[in-house]
Amino acid sequence: MANFPSTIANLVAIQKGLRFGIECGLTPDVIEVNEAEVVKWINNGLHYDSEVGLILMDIKTLTDSQKKMMFRQIATSANKSAFGLAKFSLNNLEDSFLDEEFPYCVSRCIQADMPG
Repeated sequence: MANFPSTIANLVAIQKGLRFGIECGLTPDVIEVNEAEVVKWINNGLHYDSEVGLILMDIKTLTDSQKKMMFRQIATSANKSAFGLAKFSLNNLEDSFLDEEFPYCVSRCIQADMPG
């Protein structure tokens, strides 16, 4: 497993997620990211000349080719299912599309959020 700073891991996850979503015919309206720095880089077009510049430019190209998408920062605790899926995906080398069944890490979060 590679050891990347979380900012690079977030950018790569956004890039791959956008590509996969577009290939599946899906276009999100809002992309939520738990790092404010990453959201700022994307929204303001910053750091194109840095080590992550190519990834940022690719994200911009992918979002420009779709309808308007909004990137916003949220706390990691606000989306535990997504965080669990991100950790789960580190053990899977191939793209996957979850339809009706989902991994235990997600069902645990859903059960915790259910009323009553």
